Amino acid sequence: MLSLVAALALAPVSMVDGGAVPPNLTPAAPRPPPDQFSEEAMFGSSPEPVAADGGPETSVDGGLVRDQAVRDQAILESRFPYETAEELPPNNPLTIGGLLYLRSQLSASEGEPPSKYLLSAPFLLDTYLDARPNDRVRGYVLVRTLFDPTYNPSQPTQYGLTLTPVSNPDFLIDQMWIKFDIAREVFLTVGRQHVKWGAAHFWFPNDLLNPVKLTPLAVFDQRTGVTMVKADLPLSAENLNVYAIGLFEGLQQANQLGELGGALRAEYVLGTVELGVDMVSTLGQHNRYGADVSFGIWDFDLYAEAAFTSGRDNPLYAEIVAPVFNPPAGQLPSFGSYRLYNPDGYQPQVVGGLNYSLRYGNNRVLTFGGEYFYNGLGYSDASIYPWLFVNNAATFFYLGQQYAGLYVLADKPGSWYNSTFNFSTLGNLSDHTFISRVDFFQTVLTHLRVEAFVDVHYGGDGEFHYSLSTPSLTFAGVTLPGLNVTAPVFDVGLALRVSI
Repeated sequence: MLSLVAALALAPVSMVDGGAVPPNLTPAAPRPPPDQFSEEAMFGSSPEPVAADGGPETSVDGGLVRDQAVRDQAILESRFPYETAEELPPNNPLTIGGLLYLRSQLSASEGEPPSKYLLSAPFLLDTYLDARPNDRVRGYVLVRTLFDPTYNPSQPTQYGLTLTPVSNPDFLIDQMWIKFDIAREVFLTVGRQHVKWGAAHFWFPNDLLNPVKLTPLAVFDQRTGVTMVKADLPLSAENLNVYAIGLFEGLQQANQLGELGGALRAEYVLGTVELGVDMVSTLGQHNRYGADVSFGIWDFDLYAEAAFTSGRDNPLYAEIVAPVFNPPAGQLPSFGSYRLYNPDGYQPQVVGGLNYSLRYGNNRVLTFGGEYFYNGLGYSDASIYPWLFVNNAATFFYLGQQYAGLYVLADKPGSWYNSTFNFSTLGNLSDHTFISRVDFFQTVLTHLRVEAFVDVHYGGDGEFHYSLSTPSLTFAGVTLPGLNVTAPVFDVGLALRVSI
């Protein structure tokens, strides 16, 4: 099942401390006569200190301060006697905002009546606090709430397969970090944060810091961040950025010093060419290496990225005995027999693609793009898929060895000034199955975004159009239920999104 997601910038809501600052008094302003019931009239008043220039001042801990701002600073320094920062806070040091994203999806399968179509409604709420006390310090927290009113914990199934029950609702820390600099030369970000490497459109082999790959058709990244310490050293004179990263989590959480991971990345810009090379090292795995490049030729934008991971860290299944799903009479069906093995050396995952943007009218853009993906960690034969499904070893969109994708993006076509259309087709070239999808985005009432999509699955028995049916088996008096996976036909989705 595919879920609709779409990207949108969050509109912050500012919060400032209100309060009027009393105006400064000047010697030329005559003081009004004291009220007969005031403390000044009944008990008298002490002379007001006067500065050398004639302006009124107020005494704080034996010192003289000129106005409200200086008085507050003097009180602060008298209580906390250390040197204060020179950077002044902005007018709005704290913003609170978020995103409310209400989605729904209907999935149809072959041979199922409409009453049996699967319905889901994965609601999402992001709430963030963004503190910027000055231009050199920033703190950010984003809490994500997920809730699906259609989720049934007693029947967590998808395409006939039983899934592990999940929390509903579920609360996650998506981001929690502090950013600051050292002498305005090195910029540090400490905490859970999002870092994504690569230049591709559908597949992202060089996204090495995230343990889960982004779904190719997703336009909203629902993955949570990774806890790390990131140091950014920009070398503007050389058009070079260098990143050093300490990893506290990844494929596993580090709770001992020896379990910490690390990463290095360099990004170089020369004209229209942008090049990045990187390396990631984590406990229990061999180093992983990656690179990505993007550049322009005439009206075309071209890109490529690659990742190389050790086969010793990514075991694959090899067939020993072929599966038999429709045996002759008197014989039992089987999923076959497989063994795990480690491929030799480093296995490549390589993506290459290009796009062309046709500009027309006033701020109208029509973009055509295509992409090819070779997955050295995938399978060329779909007969192994049932074994992968049963053993929870199937990673959709990364199952096969060869993929291709095409898309057309139409932004504000014709008189549709607040609309965007996106047409995409992905194909698993290893098993000859395909999925085609149309996304539509429409802004209404200024701040409300309406999203809709429809996709279709077609091809043979493979990743994007898979079906499997096995009878129940009785062995030693124990009956095992049969497996029934019905091939998906189409999905329809509708969503509302608003920034809060």
